[in-house]
Amino acid sequence: MFKSIRKGGRIAAATIGIVAALTPLAAPPAALADGLPTPELEKSLTVDVEGEDPSAWFTDDGNYAIIADYDYDLDDNDNNVYYGYSRLDLKSGEVTPIDIPKSCLSDVQSTWGNKYLYWLEDGKVIVYSVEDQQRVAHSIHAKKLEADSIELNEDGNSLTAYCSNGKYGDFCVFNLQSNKKTFTYKFKKDDVNAVLSRDGKRLCVYSNRKLKIIDTPDGSTSIKEIPGNAQCNGVTRAYGSDKLFIETLSDDDDSRYSTYFMADYDGNIDKVADGNKISVYKWGDNWGKYFLAFTGENTDTIVIDPHSGKQIPYVIRNYDEALDISDISRNGDIALAGVSTWESHDNSSAIRLIDTNTGQRVDCKIKSDSSCIPELVDNDQKIIVDYSDAEDPTKMHIDIYKSNIHYSPIEKLIFFAQDNMPIVVGGGIAAVLMIIGGINWGLVGLFQFDFVGWLLGGSSSIWSRIVFTVVGIASVCGIPGLFADEET
Repeated sequence: MFKSIRKGGRIAAATIGIVAALTPLAAPPAALADGLPTPELEKSLTVDVEGEDPSAWFTDDGNYAIIADYDYDLDDNDNNVYYGYSRLDLKSGEVTPIDIPKSCLSDVQSTWGNKYLYWLEDGKVIVYSVEDQQRVAHSIHAKKLEADSIELNEDGNSLTAYCSNGKYGDFCVFNLQSNKKTFTYKFKKDDVNAVLSRDGKRLCVYSNRKLKIIDTPDGSTSIKEIPGNAQCNGVTRAYGSDKLFIETLSDDDDSRYSTYFMADYDGNIDKVADGNKISVYKWGDNWGKYFLAFTGENTDTIVIDPHSGKQIPYVIRNYDEALDISDISRNGDIALAGVSTWESHDNSSAIRLIDTNTGQRVDCKIKSDSSCIPELVDNDQKIIVDYSDAEDPTKMHIDIYKSNIHYSPIEKLIFFAQDNMPIVVGGGIAAVLMIIGGINWGLVGLFQFDFVGWLLGGSSSIWSRIVFTVVGIASVCGIPGLFADEET
């Protein structure tokens, strides 16, 4: 009996080992000969709108869209005219109006990833959760608070505000769970702007070529000098990251060229774009996921990843097309661009996928005669795009595609670590032990070779048994992760 169990176990282990070994070698699904994936249309939704210039803001998970319904420059003061906001469930197609007073429509803002909307209403900060549609009013006691001076952190738990208190004003941090001010920084003469870390525990202030890194719990401060002599515009935090970017003005006052530095909240500063060779022409699109530049020598377009500072050396040698790049895959291999009718010479636009290594491209047609801005959502598993109807401006279409972008298991592991760093750090040891155990069982199944036992004096030795026990405990500890909320 036990022999048959062991035999069956070896067969099962060998099967798992073979599948795991072959998985990285699997070809990308629906791939063209040039290696680019072919997107597959999963769903197309239509939303009724009043304005001629509506836009859709998509959540990172690809589950919801916020429809901002407005017209450009129609009132007497050349301001946008807003008709309202609504929530679109991309799975069910259900559209739900969001209750926002007309006087507040022009002040509505969104957090990175579009998880929350927020605005000022009757002296209170209103936070609207896109996922559960909860609307919470927070009383913030601050003088002369303006809608464009507040910023909600992406976790929805903390809010920063620039308040006109005193000569230069105060930068305040509020905890929205307690509705209390937790930190105040009084701006000095040379201070330009301040950026709070995602966890709210560190504040970076740019001041006259210096970075002031302030620990908000205890107020301790460290000061770092920015290399060079050129003046800077300020500091910006990258999308979904604690990486900071600093743009310096060129020494010869040529606005076309800037030098960019990447920094962190520990005060480390590295140059990522040399203004003598690279001209940055597009920064912060799609909420600062990347910025585009071209080299002065041959106008090759490059992409700089704000998370790593990595430069992708070649996207396309067409400057005009590069301007339309709207998103980059997480491994940097594929760029998305919206191609308008003036280039395609017919009555439809297209989503263009560009291989950033070779410049090869493939177009995916959409039913629009205007430009579009495609986005990658749901960890690059989906491509989503919104556009107005070519014949009926009261109709807005949203197309959802299966991207078919292939990532190796190693890349997927890296992306998981980036997105779930607290979980990874907390469960890293358990994960490593489970990997060791899995590899060992694969060796047993394939070759009847117990590596752990061989290394530690036999499978029945005390040291082997300790390792087996620890691996078992790690596996048990990993069970709650199967049921954990991805947002934690």
